[in-house]
Amino acid sequence: MKKSRLAYFLRPLDTMKRLADKRYRGIKLDDLPPQLLNASTLQAADVLFCRGDKRSFSWRMIAYGSSGHYVHAAIYLGDGLVAEATTKGVQACTLAEFTRRYAYVAVTRSPGISRNPTLQNDVLRFCEKHIQARTPYSLPGALLSPWLEFYELCKMHWRYSPLKARPPRKSKRTFCSQFVLDAFIAGGDFAVEHLNSAAHSPTSLAETYCFSLAGYLCVSGELASLVEDDVLWTGGG
Repeated sequence: MKKSRLAYFLRPLDTMKRLADKRYRGIKLDDLPPQLLNASTLQAADVLFCRGDKRSFSWRMIAYGSSGHYVHAAIYLGDGLVAEATTKGVQACTLAEFTRRYAYVAVTRSPGISRNPTLQNDVLRFCEKHIQARTPYSLPGALLSPWLEFYELCKMHWRYSPLKARPPRKSKRTFCSQFVLDAFIAGGDFAVEHLNSAAHSPTSLAETYCFSLAGYLCVSGELASLVEDDVLWTGGG
């Protein structure tokens, strides 16, 4: 897709996603209306991608920086609980509390769970371990992840990058989408084991399509208008 120089400088990550065929505009992936789920239909180890509120300044900054609408990612533990990496560290909260924070939540599943009988339990054990350790949040990691993604996309498309990036150091801290991806890497999900967890924002992780869309959670119930530009529903904004 040809992009103007102005568009490149205003939204460089979005441009690189399209050049590298990681994002498509206006492609409806399914003619059926989006499926609205309830708590009883969720499965343990489901991955949750969260759309923020457009009225929130912090949401707009995250959406612009990561070139996507998802501002958070987490893992459903089962029994109405969610594991997430927040600024207070890795913690568990109720699904009801979790969904109230966002315009809607996209529920996805790893196809590897049906092929690997131990993956689900391994992911849950990883989550419990970090909840008990209250693994601290990595703000620098969250801020740098779009730049690392841009660097990797440049290498993929141009075989070189205008930016130089050092391999991320091992850290005892984590951020939301890194926590999710590390859980499945630790569980042995071969579909994600090649990914650099430090280089994936929530939107970027959703765009790997390593997780299949199961449906949406939406407190308001007004889902159709909310998912018009959803990454997992339309293929990209």
